[in-house]
Amino acid sequence: MRTNEIEHVQLAMPPGKESEARNFYEGVLGIPEVPKPPNLAKRGGCWFVRDALKIHLGVENGSSRPQSTDEGRWL
Repeated sequence: MRTNEIEHVQLAMPPGKESEARNFYEGVLGIPEVPKPPNLAKRGGCWFVRDALKIHLGVENGSSRPQSTDEGRWL
C-alpha cells in the first residue's frame, strides 16, 4: 500500500508542555508550527505542518486513556 498523505495525526500531551513540544517538533524534526484555529487554541496544544505531514498535539488532563486522539485519514 502506497501512502501519499496523512491528513493528520493527533497525539495527547500533558498540560503546559507546549514549549517542549515546539523544541522537539520544530527544533529537532524541523516541522514548523502553524496557528490553531482560535476556538481550539484556548485549549492549549500545538499543530505542526510540513507539506503533507500534519501533527496535532492536544492537551490531556492525565486520564488513563487520551480522549482527543484520533488516527487521521490515510490518503
